[in-house]
Amino acid sequence: MTKSLRVLQVSHDYQGPFKGVCRQYCDALSGAEVTTLYLRGCRDEVVAAATGGDHVLFLDLPKGSLRGLKIKAFMQVLAVLRDHEFNLVVAHRYKAMYLLGLASYFCRIPVLLGVVHDHDLLRRFTRRVFLKYVCPGLQLISISATVSEDLASRCPALLHQDRIHEVPNAIDSAIAAEMLSCQEARLTLKIPPGKFCFGIVGRLVGKKGHALLLRAYAQVANDNNCLIVIGDGPRMAGLVTLADSLGIKDRVIFSGNLIAAYRLFKAFDAFVMASDATEAFGVVLLEAMVAEIPIVSSDGPGPASAIAACALTFRESDEAELAKQLLAVQEMTPEAVRRMTDMARDRVEEKFSPRQFRENLMAIPSLLPLEASL
Repeated sequence: MTKSLRVLQVSHDYQGPFKGVCRQYCDALSGAEVTTLYLRGCRDEVVAAATGGDHVLFLDLPKGSLRGLKIKAFMQVLAVLRDHEFNLVVAHRYKAMYLLGLASYFCRIPVLLGVVHDHDLLRRFTRRVFLKYVCPGLQLISISATVSEDLASRCPALLHQDRIHEVPNAIDSAIAAEMLSCQEARLTLKIPPGKFCFGIVGRLVGKKGHALLLRAYAQVANDNNCLIVIGDGPRMAGLVTLADSLGIKDRVIFSGNLIAAYRLFKAFDAFVMASDATEAFGVVLLEAMVAEIPIVSSDGPGPASAIAACALTFRESDEAELAKQLLAVQEMTPEAVRRMTDMARDRVEEKFSPRQFRENLMAIPSLLPLEASL
């Protein structure tokens, strides 16, 4: 069947959650011919398959090409736009918004959406000027209420112009079928048998709170538990050193980056989200909710918007309170665990399902004229 509408989505790269994020938009807009363009990263057929849609393009731009004037990146993006007549363009993160906003002066983009995945997007004055005056047609999608509030506080004109639209990330609960059993996942991760396992998944950067978790875990570590850290990043060496200095190196497993890490979540007896207040949402929380494992999470506004009352929470950056909740989750009865995980599963279906994501997306006024074809 020929699809009458053409959609382009542009992402900085496919690291972290962005393959899955792009997949959400491909699935929600499946009535159109959807092309995904990754600015950074070499061609990878596994990434292409995970992204979905009709076409996946990889510019494989060199490091540094997305700084400064970004001329090379701009010319290549412009070439893609001119080769097709896209009815809708979705840009993930600011650099993609900037490139597409400029390109809209050279070729027609009927509807341009920019997805804001983090706080402080408009911290710079130049970015506020760009969105307010240079690219006034760009509509913004925020992934959580706290991101919407941040945008509005930095640039009130966006709120007054009705250019901020909240569309939280989603997850398909069907991924539960792809998850390994507890035993298989533990064998894969080489978790010692009989240990209560805390797990954290995410890029090893400051805002994710790995150092906080290590210090809190050191207070409750014993021969009957362990901590596994899935992810890689600039803080890796420092975190390994910290674990050693805390005397817990033998109880902490640093697994590095793993493809489709969600498939291993059932290895955990408890999932931990230790991020600080700068965390905008937390897709890994949704994955843990689908895996039906208890969660210990910071009460930062981003994570809180995902979990509501479906987790044990601690004041973000509060080491003592996190340690207290690590003890508490180990002592939960099977009945208490089931109540928590049932509540989490129901919340995913109600608030973060693909169906709800599409409804939120199609509620954006500029998409209403396209809805019949999507």
